Amino acid sequence: MSSPSKRREMDVMKLMMSDYTVETINDGLNEFNVEFHGPKESLYEGGVWKIRVELPDAYPYKSPSIGFVNKIYHPNVDELSGSVCLDVINQSWSPMFDLLNVFEVFLPQLLLYPNPSDPLNGDAASLMMKDRKQMMSDYTVETINDGLNEFNVEFHGPKESLYEGGVWKIRVELPDAYPYKSPSIGFVNKIYHPNVDELSGSVCLDVINQSWSPMFDLLNVFEVFLPQLLLYPNPSDPLNGDAASLMMKDRKQYDQKVKEYCDRYAKKEHLTNSTAEVDSDEDISDEESGSSDDEIAGHADP
Repeated sequence: MSSPSKRREMDVMKLMMSDYTVETINDGLNEFNVEFHGPKESLYEGGVWKIRVELPDAYPYKSPSIGFVNKIYHPNVDELSGSVCLDVINQSWSPMFDLLNVFEVFLPQLLLYPNPSDPLNGDAASLMMKDRKQMMSDYTVETINDGLNEFNVEFHGPKESLYEGGVWKIRVELPDAYPYKSPSIGFVNKIYHPNVDELSGSVCLDVINQSWSPMFDLLNVFEVFLPQLLLYPNPSDPLNGDAASLMMKDRKQYDQKVKEYCDRYAKKEHLTNSTAEVDSDEDISDEESGSSDDEIAGHADP
């Protein structure tokens, strides 16, 4: 046998011995079907697909050809042909890879992290992007670098809260793996709150930082999670220790300071030049610490 033939036989046998159901075609090892299960904690969990694999004569020096036999709705899979758009197979394949990499790493990653910017199914890609674009109709959104991965959103303090009447610019950064990875959010103009870092604007919010789910979307962030954060601060898990301490020791003084920050930093006019320096002669309160009022928060939650 030639070296590619030996490698082909070895890789197919490894696949069979790894509990994959392999159905050969024409009794050869160049073309076969593999039973593939959707990865856990993905939208495709519980699904089962037949994947057609064709190995070129030069495998592993040339990449395998793979495609879905039964239908799947995914931005990077052609709905009619089942062809897959996957860079690691189509462009950057290496003979160091094998079939187990395809089924245990590359395909699961494709289903976990679709890439709507390079679609084979335009409808699926457009629908995936709809969540991001939908915000344009409900909120004032300022895109950065003409993209949809980084932008600012105008956010109003919830009614019947200390923050009612305040307006903040929220920096949003969406990772490439959104919605499977959480967005990063931060206040650009200052807010006095136990769970918001006064200098960086970073937010301590469990549902975003720890328990995010792809079932959530950006509207949940701005219509549920952020309003709840402002309505129900958690001084036991603070990013602003002074605010947390004041809230627990002197609620009246805390309420006053929140409102003073709203008046000074969270009005509509503050959004147009949120990086401008603030008049240092104006005192926020008698309890103001040594931190400079000239610094305006501006970084999203890391």
